[in-house]
Amino acid sequence: MLVERDLENHDAVVLLLRDSIGRFLCLYHNKFDFWTVPLGKTEEGQSPEQAAVAEAQEELGIEVTKLSKRYQGTRVYCRQGHYIVTFFHLFEITEYRGSPQNMEPGKHASMKFLSTSELRDLPRTSDGTVMLLTLLEQLNAIGPPAPFGEMLPAAAKVGLAGASGAGKTTVANRLVTRHGGRLHPESVRKWLKDNGDLRYSTLDRYQFRELQLHLLAEYETSNANIFDRCPLDSIYYASRVDDLLDSAFRQRALKLLREYSAVFFFPPRSDYLIDDGVRIADLKHQTEVAARMLIDAYEAGLEDKIIIYDHCRSIDENLCELFSFIRKSEH
Repeated sequence: MLVERDLENHDAVVLLLRDSIGRFLCLYHNKFDFWTVPLGKTEEGQSPEQAAVAEAQEELGIEVTKLSKRYQGTRVYCRQGHYIVTFFHLFEITEYRGSPQNMEPGKHASMKFLSTSELRDLPRTSDGTVMLLTLLEQLNAIGPPAPFGEMLPAAAKVGLAGASGAGKTTVANRLVTRHGGRLHPESVRKWLKDNGDLRYSTLDRYQFRELQLHLLAEYETSNANIFDRCPLDSIYYASRVDDLLDSAFRQRALKLLREYSAVFFFPPRSDYLIDDGVRIADLKHQTEVAARMLIDAYEAGLEDKIIIYDHCRSIDENLCELFSFIRKSEH
């Protein structure tokens, strides 16, 4: 039975703890009737790292002294007629004090270490465990050829969207300098400067509306095929700001997005999230906005355009996935 928290967008942490022969510690989850690696949700005010340490203490009775983030994944679920977004963070526990034990027998019937093959043979498991298996496949595979020298198809059009301070501009520039993309740069800063050195966070309703209309008009007239920010932002603002941007604005944005080959979506990342007059340097705010933006894409029927960036992989590894995604979409 789902509880209220299961119907909210949230960050989830997945804990990887290996024994001396490489098996992963797993718990039998009574509620869902399956084996899973330990996992939990971040609480108010917690970073994913803090939540991982707390979950290890609460579920396994160990004090974590060193963590390594290994994978970041995103899932969109439809529950009770509504889309829900979960941002998963996989952490490997590499150093700890104490001895792992089942601290919540009412929640978990048993605890044991399972090998990779045993995990793959499970008839059912958690999405956190599925992401672990995906990570292991990535590590064991030779991998696709690096996209060096591969030119972005001239007819392809890629929009970058998602959280602020998550690396979109860096990736956009890589696509231009190494793969022949034509860039439409993020132009919010220029608009703010041209209109009196305004700050994004202090715009009034009229100024905000004018900015959004200006950006959408730019998207419509641009001959670029790489967009650092794209009309998915416009869809988000059209749905969030009452009486400010009408249905015609939303339809213009949808028309553009349906012409895209891919929307490269960037989950929140705190590393470079600074207050620069444009970004809102609040990770909770960025997480809520990113989740809602992704939901807007799904509600608009754009899920087949979305590919999600993995911050735990290199830019080139992510671009391999993007190029593969584009090739598949062309057939």
